[in-house]
Amino acid sequence: MIYNSTGRKAGSLLGPVALLSSSAATGLWLTFARDGGQMLLSAALLALTASLGTVWLVRARAVRRLNAAVEAYAERELARAQRRRVARAI
Repeated sequence: MIYNSTGRKAGSLLGPVALLSSSAATGLWLTFARDGGQMLLSAALLALTASLGTVWLVRARAVRRLNAAVEAYAERELARAQRRRVARAI
């Protein structure tokens, strides 16, 4: 069995686009902030965006590793079944 993915799916780009746009908006808000309360809130939003981006990247990497592990397991099982069929035929 071969994992027939040709790369990222169109829906998988929504996460990075949303994180990038929210961090850009927060950066603009931080630029135009006048008092300390607004600056603190925008800095907190920027930190939240960065942490969500990190969590998203870790999750995406884990999904890719899981898919690779399942694919390797399936290939081993198919090869083992093929060897059994050949041994029975002899």
